[in-house]
Amino acid sequence: MFQPKYRKTQVITAGLEAIDRAKWLIENVLIMPKYQLWIKRQTTVRRASATTGIEGASLDEAAVGELMKSQRGKLSTDEIDNLNAVEAYDFVDYLSDQPDLPVDEGVIRQINRLFKKGAPDAKDPGKYRNGENRVGEFVPPNQGDVPALMRDFALWIQADTETHPILKAGLAHIHLVAIHPFWDGNGRTARALAVLILQTSEYGFRKLLSPESLYYQFRDRYFTAIETTLGGEFTGSYDATPWLEFFVQS
Repeated sequence: MFQPKYRKTQVITAGLEAIDRAKWLIENVLIMPKYQLWIKRQTTVRRASATTGIEGASLDEAAVGELMKSQRGKLSTDEIDNLNAVEAYDFVDYLSDQPDLPVDEGVIRQINRLFKKGAPDAKDPGKYRNGENRVGEFVPPNQGDVPALMRDFALWIQADTETHPILKAGLAHIHLVAIHPFWDGNGRTARALAVLILQTSEYGFRKLLSPESLYYQFRDRYFTAIETTLGGEFTGSYDATPWLEFFVQS
């Protein structure tokens, strides 16, 4: 089973304390029922625009909101990616209300499938890659190791009850990026998986959380934290501390 390695530094501890204060405020703010659905939809739009923006899409929140209202003519790749992202996050929100459904390999694969279905550049959405897939200078594990790594990873997600939920979400994010099990959409899948883990814990933030927006706003720091943590190639012994220090502050 996957055994994450990290140190609980002062930065991480302070970040968790700040999150606890924000959690209390969000849980206790009064939202009138007639506004709650609208706010939730705006959160989904924000998530979709940001998570695709990190990958280079150009649609802002206003454009994604308009796209959801009216889909006419032939859609561009950016439009397809954003509509897929909306559907993927709707799926994440649905799963968050199903406490008896485990977050397993099938769920992770379905999230990836939803993000990439119908996209012009899609290659076997939801299926593990059967070849090498370099990410810039980073070399993920050999494709032959992916099924076993994903099995161990999913078992850890289901079995782990001791790790702080915020840190567990962060560890899930970085480890999926490290394995890079799919041909494409790995970053989007990792970000959505982290949200799912949070929303199935006491840190669900009423499903109004959009860490993707902060990743997009500070994307240079986001990518630097990932690169610093993982190095040049996959190893099972990487230290997740640099990534977690960024994660708890975002």
